[in-house]
Amino acid sequence: MKKVFVTFVALLVVFVLTVTASESKPPVTTNSAPNDYNCSQVMNNLFVSCVDYLIGGDAVPSGVCCQSVNAVKASTQTQIQRVAACMCYYNVATKLPFLLEDRAGSLSISCAVDLGFIMSANTDCVNVPVSSRQGRE
Repeated sequence: MKKVFVTFVALLVVFVLTVTASESKPPVTTNSAPNDYNCSQVMNNLFVSCVDYLIGGDAVPSGVCCQSVNAVKASTQTQIQRVAACMCYYNVATKLPFLLEDRAGSLSISCAVDLGFIMSANTDCVNVPVSSRQGRE
């Protein structure tokens, strides 16, 4: 039964990402990402590979999940890209209420990857730090 639920959640994530990607792309605000950032590809990989952890099924993120977190890090070398990734996360996470916010917020810590922002629906994406070290440099 768990496998069916996880499969359903993964398909729902893909659907939400598809709908989000097909929406028009307005100027950058707290609810949109810059047009040159591939939100759907990056977030699809992240959410699909981390769904077991993000919905509370797994106690720790899998190796594949952490590889996806590393892929997000690799795609966010500039502040603009970090803002974009943060906004992408926000746009998807706010449409998926079953995601556990505390799990998402601790995902980068659990995977030992500093994204430069905290994955949370409460993060002020426009003001992510210039540094990729979340303001600790």
